[in-house]
Amino acid sequence: ETFVFLHLETVGYSRKNLGLTVASSTTLGIFISMFSTSVLDLVGWRSGLALALGSYGIRFLGYSLISPDSLTMLMILECLKSIGNPWCMLVTGYFIKNHMEMAHIASFQSMFSTLYFGIGKGLGGIMGAAVIGYLGSVVTFQALSF
Repeated sequence: ETFVFLHLETVGYSRKNLGLTVASSTTLGIFISMFSTSVLDLVGWRSGLALALGSYGIRFLGYSLISPDSLTMLMILECLKSIGNPWCMLVTGYFIKNHMEMAHIASFQSMFSTLYFGIGKGLGGIMGAAVIGYLGSVVTFQALSF
């Protein structure tokens, strides 16, 4: 997310506009979270994960093509954030709840949190900075969208 905001600032968006997008995507995320179990019961965890990863692809491609005068497009792309990261977390919790024995749920949640927050965020930040430094943000977002 840090790299997205840095990129959008270089495109020409103000911090006020970026703050507005965070507020709207967070509000939408609350409603998505409220209905997540019902939706996942209906479509299944595989479809939920595909939806989350697909939203990342659309967002990254959109960020690479966005122009500074397209606040509407920025709002749409940022609202897709509510489907991406939080939805991945919800799908993971749903999967663990439905596929693990009760005695092992805490261990799997801890393992997921360690992998996501520790290794994923730490290594992702370092690698993301290196790749963006080498290729630039536009090419990096286009590559990650596929």
